[in-house]
Amino acid sequence: MPDPAIDVTRLMAERPVVDLHADTFYRLARFADVAKFGARTQEGHIDLPRLVEGGVGLVVQAIYTPKEKTGPEGTDHAMRLAARILEAVRTNPGVGLVEEADDLDRFRGPDSIGFLLHLESVSPFAGEMGFLSLFEKLGVRSVGLTHNHANEAAGGCEDGPDGLGLSGFGRELVSELDRRGILLDVAHLGNRATRELLERARGPVVASHTGFRALCDRPRNLSDETIGEIVRTGGLVGIDFVPGHLVREGPATMDVVLAHIAHVAERFGTDHVAIGSDFDGFESAPPVGLEDASRFPALAARLLAAGYSEADTRKILGGNARRVLGEVLARRARR
Repeated sequence: MPDPAIDVTRLMAERPVVDLHADTFYRLARFADVAKFGARTQEGHIDLPRLVEGGVGLVVQAIYTPKEKTGPEGTDHAMRLAARILEAVRTNPGVGLVEEADDLDRFRGPDSIGFLLHLESVSPFAGEMGFLSLFEKLGVRSVGLTHNHANEAAGGCEDGPDGLGLSGFGRELVSELDRRGILLDVAHLGNRATRELLERARGPVVASHTGFRALCDRPRNLSDETIGEIVRTGGLVGIDFVPGHLVREGPATMDVVLAHIAHVAERFGTDHVAIGSDFDGFESAPPVGLEDASRFPALAARLLAAGYSEADTRKILGGNARRVLGEVLARRARR
C-alpha cells in the first residue's frame, strides 16, 4: 500500500489547491499594513509564505463591501480594496492576476500563485451597469450580487425565509456577466434570488463558500435542492471553514469539513465539490487542523485516508474549480 505521506508530498508539490474565496486584503486593510502579505505572520489565516507552504496555486480574493457602505462611499471602498490587491500582485514576485482562461495554466508550478478578483456585492455599482466595465478592467472575473442583505440587484440570505428575487437591474446584470465570461456566485443570495439566477444563467454557476443545511440548518447554507440546481448548470459548491456554517454548536473540526465534502460527493459526485475557505473573512476559531492556509496538506492527507482516490482528491482541492473557471473564462475569447 502506498505511503500516504509520500502521496501527499508529491501531490502538494504541484500546488493543486484552488481556494474559491478569501478576504485577505479586507482583513489587512482593517487590521494591518497590506505590505505584510509578503511576510509570514501569526495574523489572520493567509499570507504569501503560508500559501506556498499549503500548496495553493490560486486564490479567489474578495473585494467585499459592507452593507453600510452604499452609493459613492461603497464605490470608493471597493476601488480602494481592488487597488490594494493589485499592489500586492505588483510587489510580490510570483503572484499574478488570473484574467483569461489561458492564465489558469500559468499558476500551476512551484513558483507562482494566481489571484482571481471576486466582487462580493454589487452595491458599489449603485444600480449603474457602467460600473461593470470599470471593475472588469480592474480584473474582476467573479461576482456575487449580494452579501447577505438586499441591494439594487437582488435579495440576500438574511432577508427572511424567501426574500426578494432579482430586480430588473439584477436580471440584466446576470445576463451581462454570463455574456462577458465572468463567474456567477450565489453565495450570500436569498432563496428566491438564487432560484431566479439559476433559471436565468447559462452556467456553470458556483456557490463559492458555503455549508449545507442537511448538516447545519442555517439560512446562509444551501439546501440539497439548491445544490442539485447548481450541479445542473455544470457548477460546483465550495465548502468553507466558518464554524457557524459547519456545526450548530461547539467547535468545528476537520472531521466536520470532511462530512460536508462527503455530503456533496456522495449525493452529487466528486466533480461538483471544491474548497472556498473564507479564510480571513471570519473571526471565530477555524476548524481544528485547518487553522490557516498552510494546513491544506493535512486536508489532502485526510481525504486520501478517508478513501478518496488521488484523482478525486485533486478534483476536490482544486481541479474542479479550475475546470469551471476555465469554462466561464473561455467565453471571453469568443466575444
